[in-house]
Amino acid sequence: MTLSNTDYTVDAQSAKNMVNVGSYAIKLTKSGIDKVKAANPKMSFTDIANTSGTYTINKADAVITVDDAAFNYDAQSHSIPVGNVHVTGVVSGEALDYTLTANSRTDIGTQIVTISLGEGTVNNNYSITATDTAELTINPTLLLPSTGGIGLLPFVFLGMIFIFSGFFYFIHRKRKAGEQR
Repeated sequence: MTLSNTDYTVDAQSAKNMVNVGSYAIKLTKSGIDKVKAANPKMSFTDIANTSGTYTINKADAVITVDDAAFNYDAQSHSIPVGNVHVTGVVSGEALDYTLTANSRTDIGTQIVTISLGEGTVNNNYSITATDTAELTINPTLLLPSTGGIGLLPFVFLGMIFIFSGFFYFIHRKRKAGEQR
């Protein structure tokens, strides 16, 4: 049996807040009483004057997780991006109040980032699991010589010239040493 909003009344104070966790006083109307009787024809309703009850909204389960993030060192401050935080179980249109602690790093290394929950009204409507931690890592960058925009190819050729020059110099010195004996 399903009751519609015309089958019961809610006291004025409760009616304002029936979206948040809590218990609310309700009372069946005449149409609500008739629906209950029709749905239960074999039952005897001796105390039909007592049609009050409590409507309870319990906390919903929500989970917050955060993924690791890594950046190459560039002397800039980095933090775990919003896209690495995943929230599930929250009613559409609501947002949990949380922050990521220790979520800023500039120097090379790794630090642990944790989730800290706020005290907002929305959070009070949820049983929140936020025990996940993430690592924020700044990696060292590979240091290459500056080429002034001409690329690495000229340096590769220059290196090959030095290698071959050394090889031919060694061969030539070896021949000269053999001729002098």
